[in-house]
Amino acid sequence: MQRIFILVFLILASSGAAFHAAGSEPAGGETERTGPSNPELATFTSEAGKLFIEADVLEMTPDGNSFAASGNVRAAWGDTIVTADYAIGRQREVYIEGNVRMVTPSREMQCERAFINWASGEVVFEEFNYRSLDKTKPSTWYVATPLGMRLADGTILADRATVSTCDYAVPHHYIRARKLIVKPNNDIIAKGVTYWVHGVPMPFYLPAIILPENRPSFDLRVGNSSEFGTFVTLDTSFGLPLPIDSTGTVTLGYFSERGFGWGLGLEYDHPLVTRGEAEYFTMPNDAGEDFSGQTLGTQHRYRYKWIHSMDSPAGWELDIELQKYSDAGFRKEFFDSEYYRDKPIENRIYVKRSKDNWMAFIEGKIRLNEYLDQTERLPVAGLYGLAEPLPGGFLLNSESEFGFFRRRLSAIRMRPGDTAASFNARRRKWNAFQNLPPITPAEELGEDRTIFRWDSVYEVSRPFPLNRFKLEPFVGVQGTYYSERLRSDRDVWRRQLFYGGRMSTALYRYFGITSKPLDINGVRHIIVPDIAYVARTTTRGALATDLIQFDDVDMARQQDFISLRLRNKFQTRRNGRTVDLLDLDLETEYFPHSNRDNNGESFSPLRVDARLRPVDGLSIFTNANYDFSENNRGLAFLNVGASIDVSDRWSSYIGHTYERGLDSFGTYSLAYRMTPKWAAVVSYDRDWRSGESLEESVELIRDCHAFNFAIIVENDERAGEQSVSFALTSKAIKMPPRPGSFVRNLAEARDDEE
Repeated sequence: MQRIFILVFLILASSGAAFHAAGSEPAGGETERTGPSNPELATFTSEAGKLFIEADVLEMTPDGNSFAASGNVRAAWGDTIVTADYAIGRQREVYIEGNVRMVTPSREMQCERAFINWASGEVVFEEFNYRSLDKTKPSTWYVATPLGMRLADGTILADRATVSTCDYAVPHHYIRARKLIVKPNNDIIAKGVTYWVHGVPMPFYLPAIILPENRPSFDLRVGNSSEFGTFVTLDTSFGLPLPIDSTGTVTLGYFSERGFGWGLGLEYDHPLVTRGEAEYFTMPNDAGEDFSGQTLGTQHRYRYKWIHSMDSPAGWELDIELQKYSDAGFRKEFFDSEYYRDKPIENRIYVKRSKDNWMAFIEGKIRLNEYLDQTERLPVAGLYGLAEPLPGGFLLNSESEFGFFRRRLSAIRMRPGDTAASFNARRRKWNAFQNLPPITPAEELGEDRTIFRWDSVYEVSRPFPLNRFKLEPFVGVQGTYYSERLRSDRDVWRRQLFYGGRMSTALYRYFGITSKPLDINGVRHIIVPDIAYVARTTTRGALATDLIQFDDVDMARQQDFISLRLRNKFQTRRNGRTVDLLDLDLETEYFPHSNRDNNGESFSPLRVDARLRPVDGLSIFTNANYDFSENNRGLAFLNVGASIDVSDRWSSYIGHTYERGLDSFGTYSLAYRMTPKWAAVVSYDRDWRSGESLEESVELIRDCHAFNFAIIVENDERAGEQSVSFALTSKAIKMPPRPGSFVRNLAEARDDEE
């Protein structure tokens, strides 16, 4: 960077014949004039067009060895811009002063005076101030020193410097360093470090410290919990100098009823290429009593987790997920948000290769956590082909999967013949807190048996248009080979024919509806009906009851049905983009032979999936099942949520889940910014079936400039835990929290899938 700076003034000092006072013409006519930002300023552009200079007055000495510029001096060389009030230069050095400012794409440096020595290639700033300009970072460091600094080969060297997270003249808190090095990537190495708060030195000293440009964020929490006792936790995250965007995390915690815990983590991301996270957390000496009076004892509790995804432009895809817990209760106790919200734990490696309309994959899946029910794939490979052209306009769709399967049942399940004492002894071994139903004799007979299975499906179709509709009749066969049956080690082939047809179209109509309050500028309604008839003949070779049940492939039987789907979209234009006001999806199946195929019911439950976004900042989604059966007619399942975030002052989330005969609970949260400095967040979960509260929390947040301070009161009836805590959180976390972000993430994820 300093070389660019030196070149700017070196050209000024060594090309005197080409510079003239304001209003004069360049000698020789070989340079050209460009339009200045101010038409009254003198300007100059070099022959190569790389250097542009302007000033109120710009003069050169007759010998061309010295120059002087005054008033609004501005020099641009490539992507580096230097501005000042005055500049005086000669062949070996230049002096600039008065509001000196040097800007590159990654840095901004300010001072009152600067000296440049051509021989040494160094730049010396006095009363120096520096900041990073990287917009991709949540925040940057600000550096100032009254003694000046040196710039050489892109590295800044300074003595007695202060480093803070804001550009205030007197920062609220900062570190003071005896020596300071700012590397070209804007990472800082500070030596002889002391910490100051409101100008008062704290009892803190480090011989040396490294401050990455992406400064660490932290979450410090102190409190008391009825389950964990008095606790102190600290979570920190910081950027890592890796080729891809990477963030490291360190977690430390002390719980008077559990002991010490610590963990390390890594998150990394390269857009469109790879992303992932890895974590290890442990409680080396966890001694205490959990809820329901279950004694944990002294044991080494831990979890490790690695989730990795990678995509290649050549069509390769790699997904890895590994999670291991020391016991079934660890996830629920220390990672309860994942326990209640994330997908089930898997340990798998999946590799896929796609090209044109073909896809091949290989997948390995094993059970590492003995308290789970899972089917292992040891491994399984497959080949899929979509719409491969055949002579006569026919299309071939095919899919084949083959590999080794093994069904693993939880070690803590209730088994036939178990007594309460024997079951509870096995349950305590894994510290499990879930109720598990008894296993069936068929499940017990198929447990831990490794079976080779080959399943292939071939379908031939012939699509053709009919007016506005697309028709596609098809016929196919499915064949499956098993190396063993459920009750013997004999192999078996199973075959099944199927046939049917599909019909679909897309209709739309435009309505000239406008509304300024709702920002509606015309509405387009799109209707996409889809009807399919599928008939499956009687299986030949084996019934479902003869096979170990690994997945849906093993449940094939005679069946025919008509699948009905109707999708509606209402769209408008906002700010030059198309927005879905309403996306409504309706699906059901009709069974002509209902007594045989659907327990006497003509229709399956109607599935409703709707997303409504009437205005920016308001999102409503719902998933529902409505049962048409005679004995159980009515709403069988409902999951509805609304995110309201239309103001800088407040945001909220309202959600409710209902499952007939099982659950009916609601989730409600409200974040309100009372003043520019104060905000409150209230969350409440209620079980409407039992009339009891599940969880309540109140959080009062104070904006303290560099961080947020919060008082948090929580009552978790599910875990039997009450806690009061105080938290200091890095300003990298927004204030107030946005409860509706979860809903938006769900909607965006579904958009990506489609």
